[in-house]
Amino acid sequence: MDLRGRVTIVDGATPTLRKIQNALGSLGKMTGRGGGVNTLLSGSARGAPAGSIGFGMTAFGFTALIGATKEWNDAIWGANAALLANKEVQDKVAAGDMPGAISLAKTQTQELADQAMRLSRELKLLPELFGKAGMEATKMGLNYQQSQAIMRASAAVYMSDNQADPGDIAKALGTYGLLYGQETDPDAYAKQVYRRASQLSFAGAKTRTSASAIEGGARNYQGIHGAFGGRFEDLIALIATGSQAAQFEKETGTSLKSLQARFLRMPASGYAAMSGAGIDIKKFMDFGAVDPMRATNAIIQSFPQQLGKGARGNVLKFLEKAQREGRLGNPEIIAETMGMLEKNGLKFAGDEDRDAAYGKLGALMHGSGGNFDPIALLAEVSKAVEEGRATPGLLGIIGEGKRVHQYAALLKLFPEMLKLRDELIADDGKYLETVEKAFPESIGCFPAAADCDHE
Repeated sequence: MDLRGRVTIVDGATPTLRKIQNALGSLGKMTGRGGGVNTLLSGSARGAPAGSIGFGMTAFGFTALIGATKEWNDAIWGANAALLANKEVQDKVAAGDMPGAISLAKTQTQELADQAMRLSRELKLLPELFGKAGMEATKMGLNYQQSQAIMRASAAVYMSDNQADPGDIAKALGTYGLLYGQETDPDAYAKQVYRRASQLSFAGAKTRTSASAIEGGARNYQGIHGAFGGRFEDLIALIATGSQAAQFEKETGTSLKSLQARFLRMPASGYAAMSGAGIDIKKFMDFGAVDPMRATNAIIQSFPQQLGKGARGNVLKFLEKAQREGRLGNPEIIAETMGMLEKNGLKFAGDEDRDAAYGKLGALMHGSGGNFDPIALLAEVSKAVEEGRATPGLLGIIGEGKRVHQYAALLKLFPEMLKLRDELIADDGKYLETVEKAFPESIGCFPAAADCDHE
């Protein structure tokens, strides 16, 4: 039944009623079939707006219908606006071809919208879920093909965790590409994004958490972790495993970030204590091969307007001298360099800000020829904890005293983290493929559903 016929009497009437008519018409198009609005409203589509109770037209409500349509329109226009800024379009603008630029962005947006509709019908999810994901992906500067891949993967994550916001998941998947590398071939990129989405969801299913919770916790750690060349699977496994230690995922991310930064800013007593516990930190942290000029340029660019006049020359002289004297290879070089930067005007708002600066400096030195493998170092410390060589007192010297119990809990679970990491690597997208196959079959087919055959 085409519900648009019910509201034809409102032509020329109030704007609100005309809005209802337009909403119903738009939603009919979303389903891709005439009179398909009933299907969309009868419970066959997941992801209905918050506040909807039960099934059917009355429960869904006109306000929800209009809201859903507005979300769709906002998402597609947002994607179009973002695509207007991509290189292909801007090249046409620069060449004076404004109509061609607008037409190209419109065509790409239409392809994105068409894909959202196809996925909506295929997976029986409301189209605005896909639209939001596509919009967030394009706003990150990804092209429409990459955005389609992220849109698809984000919806699959939503199927495994209906608390996940497709827009947030899309932003996360796009960010993982920036931090952990991304394929250039469109097909390879789509597989890579889907594989990471599956690993995120699989980790949530394997532990007492969820994909959305792990994604939120990873935000607190992924920047410093990725900057040191960490693996995506390690990141997800670390956050998921931390939840097994009765820690919130965000707390796990914060603890890991704090501990990693503290490795870089430990006092000499800390390094001595680690040596006494049989941990040779130089195996995991060595900046002896750092190129002073490259490191100086990176430091000046990364702390803009925070360093005083003449800082570039002072940084370069300091690092060149450390190189001549053979001090670049000492673990203390990061703390010494930070001290020199403070003398040149660098300031911190507090300990968290200081830790972030240490993490950034360590990453810059790592990227300028140095080496720091925090995961291998954490594994070594974990082994020392297991064997009783690393006491809570040592962990207090290494990191923040108030987080000693968190560190200890995380480190004791490190073998489990490595096991989960290997399972994530082996997953290769299979978990979400299984979820997708099971999802349409399960809709309406639980014991309470009246339209399902039960034995």
